[in-house]
Parts: sequence; structure tokens; C-alpha cells
Amino acid sequence: MHTALGPPGELKAGLLSDIELYEDERRQGCKFVLVSDGGINITPGIKQKLAIIRNAVSVAQSLGISRPMVALLSGSEKVHAGFQSTIDAVALVKMCQDGALEGCVVDGPFALDNAIDAESARAKGIESPVAVNADILIVPDLEAGNIFCKGLQYYGNRMLIHVAVGAGVPILIDSRTAKADEKLHSMALAKIVQEGSSKKS
Repeated sequence: MHTALGPPGELKAGLLSDIELYEDERRQGCKFVLVSDGGINITPGIKQKLAIIRNAVSVAQSLGISRPMVALLSGSEKVHAGFQSTIDAVALVKMCQDGALEGCVVDGPFALDNAIDAESARAKGIESPVAVNADILIVPDLEAGNIFCKGLQYYGNRMLIHVAVGAGVPILIDSRTAKADEKLHSMALAKIVQEGSSKKS
């Protein structure tokens, strides 16, 4: 299940969420991948996840990704009663189909491998425009996002930069252990996001 909708609105004050950005060198074209929310919302419900997606889409579009592909992550690509995130994903996709969110393609649930890896998606028979092409990874909760992003940094040696949105203006929330170049890139991201929001308003 997925939905493709029209152009987005401007970035407005609402739910505050953390957007983390890294570069995936395996990707063709734009290599940016956004992850949310691994820093603010601990156990978001359906309405909060919708706002988290909306915030991430606005950031992606500020970076020139006009119609981002949004993958709703879980521990499985199949719906399981024991995985609330899979149930949430189905509900969110339906809400988007009904017009709750614009300017992106939303699908899920996805396990991480079939959201980003072509061989994994083929092996599991997953057919979706988002599979393999995800620009935005929406994690089920803060714990999953925090662990995933720290894994990228410490095992994958990826630079990870942050911006918090949803307050009307971007907010910098870099870790206390962030290096100088990470902080500088986060400031640049915040400026890009703010300029992108100003152009839409």
C-alpha cells in the first residue's frame, strides 16, 4: 500500500521532531537519507508519527528532494499483532491515501533491509516504489532511531547531522559528543531548512 500526493505546505509550528541526515554512498543520484525521530518523541502514536513524517518531508524538500519516498520501518515487513509499528504503518498509509499528507510517497511497514536493499526486496517479493528508494526512514520509536543512528556513526563511520523542526524555526540539538564538522554541517542544514521554509511561505 502506498500513496502519492501533491505539493507540500510550508514548515509550520507543531510537533517538535528530530531529523537526522546521513549520506548513503550506495545510492544513485541524491545520496541523502533522513531518519526520524531518534531524538525527541519517545513512543509516538499515530498522530505524532504523521507530524514526524510531515516534518521530515519538509526538510527533504528543502534539500531538493521534491517528492520524497517515505519508508515506515518496523522489525518486519508483514503486519503482526505483536508489532504495534506494523499496525501503525498500515493506518498511516491509509491516512495518507485519504489525503492526510501531501508531497511524498508513503509505504510500509518495511524491515530496514527491504527499504534500502534491492536484493533483499526482491528476495521477499516486495513491490513498492519506496522499497530500495527510501529517502526518509521513519523509525517506530526513539530507542530504535537512537540505536540505528549511533550504529551508523560508530560502526559505519558516517557523519550524522541533526536539525529539530516543528517549532516554526529549525533548532540545533547536536549531541554533546558531536565533532566540530558535524556541528558546522548541522548549522548549514538548519539554514537550508529555514530558507526553504521561507520560500514556501
